[in-house]
Amino acid sequence: MSDELMMKLARNLHNSERVRSSLVRLLSLDVAHAQFRRFGVRRLAKKYVDDRELGRVAHDLLDKIRRLQEEEEKENRREKQRKRRLSTENEEGKCKKWRCELDVPSLSPESKREEKKGKVDVSKLQNVPESEYDAVRPILVTLSAKELKAFMDRNPQIEKIADGLFRRHCQVDCPEEVDRKEVGEKWRTLHDVHTNWKMYEETKHWQQHLEDDLARQQMKFKSTLEYLQSSDTQ
Repeated sequence: MSDELMMKLARNLHNSERVRSSLVRLLSLDVAHAQFRRFGVRRLAKKYVDDRELGRVAHDLLDKIRRLQEEEEKENRREKQRKRRLSTENEEGKCKKWRCELDVPSLSPESKREEKKGKVDVSKLQNVPESEYDAVRPILVTLSAKELKAFMDRNPQIEKIADGLFRRHCQVDCPEEVDRKEVGEKWRTLHDVHTNWKMYEETKHWQQHLEDDLARQQMKFKSTLEYLQSSDTQ
């Protein structure tokens, strides 16, 4: 079916020329819904639905377009399901390979007991698949704030599920200068640890800068004071 014929028939409907023959011809064509949609045939056919002579054939054409649309949508759903199934199978294959290469422990009670004996090395874990977050969750809650920040720098996507999933109070690993009351309230999740650690580092930098500047000002003031005192004695 050529686009030229579809364009010609659609133009006839638009210009109200040879309408009946064009509607009948469109009704008899064996074409996909995409072609009817491309040339706006549904909209053009609706113009003649209330016409006494053309209404019946216009209705039949609209019914045909509706059936073709339903078939197209059904086929699209099947295709999406097929792609989703293939994607899941591929992801499962990648997860198995990833787990094998990096030896990530499962959530079994035995592995949890083994974790408590010694800290698991997560320095090689990078771009962890989302399907494996549950597997690494027991590891992450054992990390210090600094280690946790480094892990998140290598796996930024994990922040999407951080809040509420990985609750962490950091009473032991937070910097000693942080008030104990703030520890339980502000250093709670992965995202909070990541953000607060950066804020803490930046604050310490500016604190040191201000302390150095204050020390210089004090030295300058002391020198000026000594100079004035020596001038008075003379």
